[in-house]
Amino acid sequence: MGLNKKGAAIAVGIIAFIIAIGFGSG
Repeated sequence: MGLNKKGAAIAVGIIAFIIAIGFGSG
């Protein structure tokens, strides 16, 4: 369960990072 939570948190962080780059680039 903890592993799944950690994986979800990492996925959300990566998505947020990609969105931030998208806004920064355009």
